[in-house]
Amino acid sequence: MKYVVSLRYDSENHIYFIYESDIPGLHVEAATCDEVFDIVFDVAPDLLGDAATKATFDFRVEREATPA
Repeated sequence: MKYVVSLRYDSENHIYFIYESDIPGLHVEAATCDEVFDIVFDVAPDLLGDAATKATFDFRVEREATPA
């Protein structure tokens, strides 16, 4: 099954965080997207249980618009 994990960048706090996910209980924030990805790959098996063996992830990253 494919799980969508959507990230946003908080420019005030300089972190990426998951704001929406198909994985119940997944709440992650980190300094970089790569760190978020690593954490998701690490914790997803615990959160998904047996479904984790067939899981794929669709990461979507949104950045805040910069003022003109």
